[in-house]
This record gives sequence, structure tokens and C-alpha cells, in this order.
Amino acid sequence: MSKTNDKWSSEAYSKAAGFVPKLTTTVVSYLSPEPTDKILDIGCGDGPLTAQIAASLTEGHILGLDASSSFINTAQEKHTSPNCTFKLQDCRRIAQCAEAVDGSWDKVFSNAALHWILREPSTRDAVFKDVHAALKPGGTFVFEMGGKGNVEAVHSTILSVLDVS
Repeated sequence: MSKTNDKWSSEAYSKAAGFVPKLTTTVVSYLSPEPTDKILDIGCGDGPLTAQIAASLTEGHILGLDASSSFINTAQEKHTSPNCTFKLQDCRRIAQCAEAVDGSWDKVFSNAALHWILREPSTRDAVFKDVHAALKPGGTFVFEMGGKGNVEAVHSTILSVLDVS
């Protein structure tokens, strides 16, 4: 894992943005977790949504990645299901996590995080190439993000990476 500059506080985030996990019904319905799914969560934060999804994976597994040691420490302390693990990882460089880009994931998921991960335009192609490398053939990528102007930039990057015009 590359060293990260942790600007996040799990405690402060849950006070200021504790509503975020409560607004996830629609995006989780798009993810449509199946009991045997293997799911990668990019930018999992302190883990409440990751743990919620894990509860539906009776024979599957979910791995949450986040660049914040504060978030990962909180996630590991609060969410201890055996089918839900968390790893400190700079999500701009997912390829540095060999287990994440091994082509074995049924689904890759990100909620309210990509607008932070993709702030630097120079990292965008690599992130989406890594997502593609993570997925099994026919796998699914579901994400939700905020930030004015981000949708157009991300859409263009995805089309570029997939070589679709």
C-alpha cells in the first residue's frame, strides 16, 4: 500500500455526513447483491454500507478499500463479519492491491467516493482500467458520486478507457 496523507477523521465524518449510508437504497438495488457474490467496494469509508451489503452475502465476500487509516480502523473495529474485510489502500492506485485486480470480482461498487478519488484528472484512466481488471468477464460496476461537473468527466473517461465513442 502506498503511503497516504490521511485528511479524514472517521468520527468527524460520521457526525457531518452520517446521512450518506441512509441514502443508498437505490444504488444498492442497482448493485443487486446475490448471496454468492464477491464484491469490491472502492472508497468504503468507515464501512457501514459495506457491512450492510455483507449481510446479504451468505456465501460471498466483500472487500472494502479506503485510503484513510482512520476509516479503515473504524471499519475493522465496528464490522467484524467473516465475509466482510477492509484494507487500507489508495484507491487511485488499485493495481497496487494484487487481490483487488485479479479478475475475480463479480461486482465492483463505489458509493459517494469516486468524486474524491478522481479529483486528479491524471488518475482517472488508471482507476477505471483497474476496475476493469478487477472484474470477472461480464462483471458489473455500480457507482454513485456527487460533485458538480463530475458526471460528464467520468463518463468521458469511461468511454475512453473502454475505447467506445
